[in-house]
Amino acid sequence: MRRKDFEGESSGAGEILDRAEVGQLGLTDAEGWPRIIPVNFARDGGSIYFHGAAEGEKYTLLRNGARVTFLAYLAFSIIPSYWRSKDYACPAGAFYKSVHIRGACSIVQSAQEKAAALNMIMEKYQPEGGYNKISADDPLYVKALQETVIFRVESGQVSVKGKLGQNLPPETRRYLISKLLERNTGPDRITADEMGKTLQ
Repeated sequence: MRRKDFEGESSGAGEILDRAEVGQLGLTDAEGWPRIIPVNFARDGGSIYFHGAAEGEKYTLLRNGARVTFLAYLAFSIIPSYWRSKDYACPAGAFYKSVHIRGACSIVQSAQEKAAALNMIMEKYQPEGGYNKISADDPLYVKALQETVIFRVESGQVSVKGKLGQNLPPETRRYLISKLLERNTGPDRITADEMGKTLQ
């Protein structure tokens, strides 16, 4: 059953896409099976960019354009059942935010757009720098740009979902925030901050 209290506005998609380290590209393979491929990616407005080789399954399935889905998510804390119930298992859960996109995928042809996309990917995954900026005119990158395929997904339908206890009474959320801060491992502090936003 779809939980409407977990649905959100697409306006939160940018934050999730910028923070998520791996995206899941969904497509249909040559035999009609659903296929999910993890990719590193960056976004520019409503476009998602990722790279690959000019061979292999991904290239074969996408080279002539294809409808795809794209999922990215942020995993927050696991909430154990015993925080809310001594014996009852059902209050256990995992908190998250996710964005799901339906769109059309194409291959970028322009060397300038390819360079720009690769720069966005580098800035996302290596924000500290330590490399020469990628340019279509730089001899250092000319061959690499020729050999690398850049895929672009143009966002069509976008939906954002989050499960951060927003369906729970405010006093229960405050209690869970206190338990997260008490445990304070992994993403607990970030989860507590995110849960706090649901109380504002």
